[in-house]
Amino acid sequence: MNCQLSDPRDAGVAYGKSPSGESVANSLTSSGRHAQLIFSGTVTDITLDTQGLDLGVVTVSGSGNYDGDTFTIQYENENICAHKQSYSTTTPFVLGPDSIGYVPLDGTVFDNSDLYQQFQKGTRPKVDVIAVLASNQITQISNIMDAWQQVRAAIPNGKCNFEYKTPWLSK
Repeated sequence: MNCQLSDPRDAGVAYGKSPSGESVANSLTSSGRHAQLIFSGTVTDITLDTQGLDLGVVTVSGSGNYDGDTFTIQYENENICAHKQSYSTTTPFVLGPDSIGYVPLDGTVFDNSDLYQQFQKGTRPKVDVIAVLASNQITQISNIMDAWQQVRAAIPNGKCNFEYKTPWLSK
């Protein structure tokens, strides 16, 4: 992802003023990166398999506008793809190189390994989930996109082994 230092700074300032996925997504979009809130809920499950890489699945059960829906994120060190139950249980809603990010609603910042440790201690964070569109500088370079396809294909059970598409843009 090609991000200037001002993008994360502006997103952090927006989060400080209003800790929500909507404010962070709006800040990134106004900085020239297309981002949007794609889900909101409580982390209800997480798995972690560490064999050189952090590999696992995060499950978020929806709340508010997403009540009754489920969002699952497959990760290998970073978030690789996500499925939204109301969209499809077999076709990903978000695929890397687009970014899938957590916006913690309680101010606690975490990555997947931190989240796993919190979950093991009984913490069930409420999060907004945002997607950030990969830049054209990434998606137009075939070597990079081929590498992303290999990463997606390596996720177990074929969950992410799909050609890059962006269904979340028309949510």
